[in-house]
Amino acid sequence: MFLVKPISFIKFIFINELGRAFLSTLISFVSQLIVIFFFLNKVVLNFDPKYIALIVLMVFCAFVIELLIGFLVGMIAFWTDEVEGIQITIDRVKRFFSGGYFPLTLLPAAIVATSNYLPFQYSFFTPAALYLRKTSLEQGLRGIFVQAVWIVLLCIILSIVWKRGLRRYEAMGS
Repeated sequence: MFLVKPISFIKFIFINELGRAFLSTLISFVSQLIVIFFFLNKVVLNFDPKYIALIVLMVFCAFVIELLIGFLVGMIAFWTDEVEGIQITIDRVKRFFSGGYFPLTLLPAAIVATSNYLPFQYSFFTPAALYLRKTSLEQGLRGIFVQAVWIVLLCIILSIVWKRGLRRYEAMGS
């Protein structure tokens, strides 16, 4: 149905996900404020506008990257019926390189160096390090640059895969 509508499917999903993420973020933010209230003397607060702005921009870029990767994984369905295995593998790789399993500083130098060129650490590890001021603003700006390069690269790949997938797509029905 979306192929015949006046708005592109990709734009529709992006706006839909943005609204969904905004609502869940708002609910999470309120619940976090309640927790912070009870542990106010133990929580590290960082109100520096430069750090906060960089963190917000980095998290938004991470949202866009996650969405683009999700689109690409979903587009595998143009060629196969099963994408769950690939999706689980990509999720584990993302979590590993984002510091989701354990801090990246505990990994060997070669893996950390590789991680610096991937967008994943800039979705979790670097924003947390920025908030705690364990990473400099310059490193944060480098992370924004890496994320921007990945967004452009993923958009180009997405466009190519989308066009090729539409040529392969067949629909039946009334």
